[in-house]
This record gives sequence, structure tokens and C-alpha cells, in this order.
Amino acid sequence: MYQVKKIFSLALPSGINAFLDVLVVALSVFFVGKISHHHIVALGVGLQFLMLFYGINTILYTGTNAILSRLVGARDFTQINHAFSSIFIGAFVICLGVLFVSYFLIEPFLNWMRLQDPSRQLTQDYLEVLVIALPSIFLKNVLVSALASFSDTLTPFIVKIIMVIACIFLNQALIFGDFGFKEMGIVGSALANVIVSYLELLALGVWIQIKKIPLKFKITFHFSFLKTMFRVGWPAGFERLLSLFSLTLLSKFVASYGDKVLAGMQIGIRVETFSFMPGFGFMIAAMVLTGQNLGANKPKIATEYAHLILKISMGLMGVLGIVLVLFAKEFASLFSQDEEVLEVARSYLIAVGLSQAPLIGYFVLDGVFRGAGISKVSLYINTLSLWGLRIMPIYLLLIYHFKVEFIFVVIASETFLRSFIYYKVFSKGIWKRCGKKA
Repeated sequence: MYQVKKIFSLALPSGINAFLDVLVVALSVFFVGKISHHHIVALGVGLQFLMLFYGINTILYTGTNAILSRLVGARDFTQINHAFSSIFIGAFVICLGVLFVSYFLIEPFLNWMRLQDPSRQLTQDYLEVLVIALPSIFLKNVLVSALASFSDTLTPFIVKIIMVIACIFLNQALIFGDFGFKEMGIVGSALANVIVSYLELLALGVWIQIKKIPLKFKITFHFSFLKTMFRVGWPAGFERLLSLFSLTLLSKFVASYGDKVLAGMQIGIRVETFSFMPGFGFMIAAMVLTGQNLGANKPKIATEYAHLILKISMGLMGVLGIVLVLFAKEFASLFSQDEEVLEVARSYLIAVGLSQAPLIGYFVLDGVFRGAGISKVSLYINTLSLWGLRIMPIYLLLIYHFKVEFIFVVIASETFLRSFIYYKVFSKGIWKRCGKKA
């Protein structure tokens, strides 16, 4: 019972916090979707461009959590502030570089996507404002990861609730010009997200400084911690980059079917993201509990936690997947009333709904490997599966002009196969041996 309570104390706030992150995005889709399906395409493609830089975010989050969780498990509190401060300062410098690069890549990205006007122009207008949020998003997640290493996932959750309320108000005000604000359309949606991101970063930073835990930011920098963070985190970051690029490539493939088909898939992706966010919390729980128990030299307990998290999360996501299948069209209709768009979204949601349980299965095992400091294993599995079992078959379907529904079947099938591969590797136990060495 204690183990279940421990898992849920980490997973529930993390999962709901991730759910609220997705809600912020979905709110934007909901508001701009009232204008036209071109706005849905622009927002979806714009967010995919932003996500291409989330490889850096994953490096920072995974590396921070792996280092600090291990220090917490070993009760080495003298090094925690040095590690945290060094990583945060290094992340700040990195974020400035990312902001500069991202801004100048907007136009080449749009040329590569070959979107048609007015979707193309709307996407450019949206991105030129939204990229300003990147530094705050990355730095915020360093703080969230640091708190998670202390088993504090509740604080980010509380802050996020407040930010969601602010986001609702700002979207309504800036997109449509309500409450005396200027009507800005899709640019208003981007600006609302920028403002909320920086407010969230500020709130978390202040909370860490005043909260009574051995985690405080100090003006100190030790390059060794930053180096270790990159050594642990870069495989996860590179894997994340490849995964996100493959999603963008998939959107490029689907764009050849027309804007309405692309809009339908974008809506399906947004709805699906809602469904697996509760399960995302279990991945965080797996990462933290694996790191803490291997740091305390308790591999048997780490294994027990991993199996228990798998059972709970896959059961939950299996049920949610069925709900997704049964009410696919109803969920999609929250974002659009166009019948062609809704039919594509429904087909996508049925395919991914049937594969929700294996999806969260490999998410959890990915968390175990990252917590053990062997994120290279996840990199190898995800890269080979994603590109060999998903992208290449989809490319062949595209060449031979198969219907878009066949693409969705390939996505679901690859999820099952990847989950099976993850579990076979997990069963070998190599993560326990590597974790003890780290």
C-alpha cells in the first residue's frame, strides 16, 4: 500500500500538471478554431516547429532529474545546490542561443513544409511571437525537474492551475479583443502563451527560493555538473529530437492530402495528447523512483516499483483508450464542425485509442532507463522503431497513394511493436547494473 501511495503522490500531480500543459495548447486550438480551419493548421504546424527544439528541453529535464534524484537518494545534500545552480546558469546561456537560432529558422521551415496561403502566413505570424517563449519553457522545466527529484510534484501543479486560468483570460482577450484589449487573432494566441510561460517561470523560481527544502539557487557554477547533465541527458534529447522531427515529417506527408486532412490529424493529436497525459505522470514517477532507489543501492525495490507502475498505468490507459475510441467524433467536434475534418480526426483517434496501453507501457520503461542513467538504450530503441517501423512504411504508403487511414494503422502497429521491444530489454536487467555504476 505504501508503494502505491508513493507512486500516486508523484504521478498524479505530474500527470495533471502535464495535462494542464496540454490544456493550455488545446485552449489555443479551441479559440482560434472558431475563426477557420486555416488557423488550426497554422497553430498545429507552429507548435510542431517549436517542439523541434524540445530535444534541448529533454536534455535539461532528464539530466537535471537524474543528477539530483541520485544525490537525494544518496542523501548528499551538500552538492545539491551546486548542481542545481550550475545547471540553471548553463541552461540560461543555452536558451539564449536557442532563441536566436529558432527565430531565423522559421522561414526555411515554412518553405520546407510547403504550406498553402493563408495557412503559411498565419503560421509565420504565430511563430514570430511564440518563439520568444522558448527560454521560459526550458528554464521552467529545469525547475520542475529539480522539484520532482525531491518528490515535489505538487508545487508545479498548483502553479499550473493558476496559469491555466490566466491563459483562458488572455486568449479570450487578445484573440478576440474582449475586455478592452486589441483584437490580435492568432498573434494574440501566441502572445498569451508567451506571457503565461514567463509568469510560470517567475512563480516557480520565487517558490524554490522561499520553500524550506535544501534546494536554493546560488551564484555558483561548476562545469562538471553541466557536463554530467549533458552526458546523461543528450541521448534522451537526441531521441526526442528525432521523435518530434518524425512527427513533423508525418505532418508534411499528410499535408499532401490537403489542409482539411491535415487539420483533422492535428485535432486528433491534440485530443490524444489529453488522453495519455495522466499516464505521463507515471513515467515521471518511474524516473524519480528508479533514480532514488538506485542511488540508495536498492535495485530490488526499484524493480518492484517499475512492475507496479506498469500494471497501474497500462490498466488506466487501456480504459481511457476505449473511451477515446467510443467517443472519438464527439471529442474532435470540440475543435471543429467541418465533417471532412471530423472524419479524419475520428479515424486517427480510433487507431491511437486502441494502442494507448502499450504506448504508456514504453513511456514508463523509458522513465526507468532514464532514471538509471542509461537513456542511450531508449535512443537506440526509439530511433530504430520510429524510423524503421513507422516512417519508412508510411513513406511507402504515400508513394503508392494509399488512403490516410492506412497511415494511422501503421502508427498504432508500431506502438505495439515498440512496447514489446522495450519490455524485452527491461527484462534483461541491464538497467539495474548500469544504474549502480552511475
